[in-house]
Amino acid sequence: MGTWNKATTIIGDNMLREMTWPDGIPSHYEAYLKLKDDPVRPHIPKLVRYTKNRNTFFLTDEEDKNVTAIVCLSRNNTIAKEESDLSLYSAKEAENTIVHLYTIWSYGKGAGRDLALQIVEAIPKRWPQVKRILTLSPHTDMARKFHLSNGASELQINENTINFEYEV
Repeated sequence: MGTWNKATTIIGDNMLREMTWPDGIPSHYEAYLKLKDDPVRPHIPKLVRYTKNRNTFFLTDEEDKNVTAIVCLSRNNTIAKEESDLSLYSAKEAENTIVHLYTIWSYGKGAGRDLALQIVEAIPKRWPQVKRILTLSPHTDMARKFHLSNGASELQINENTINFEYEV
């Protein structure tokens, strides 16, 4: 389906961008450097976050200079209950009908919410085969409150994670 690298204004003054590697150079170097700030899964290597079945999206401010929020996701053909399940996917892209938002963080008030709303709206446009948008969230009050207040419902509680589901 080609690279979807256009900045898209959907909500407010922020622009949703996809991190890509044209010619081996990150398309937005500040966003690439900020991957180390991941508060949920800092141990996942930067390169893994946008290879094979994984993608990284971020918001920038109106001038496209400052990164305001980042989300990492995976496209899968089964519901992930553990982090290792994020690597389970079909080689046939059309069979990867589930997207997992496995980490999201922000650098300003409201930016995480803006990103969550924008990415849920953008996913079916980017991958029309997607039928479900889930999270792979930690067992924390912050994650629960964040996803429930942004329109998700609790799908299931796993041993180490919780899956919330956003409507497609």
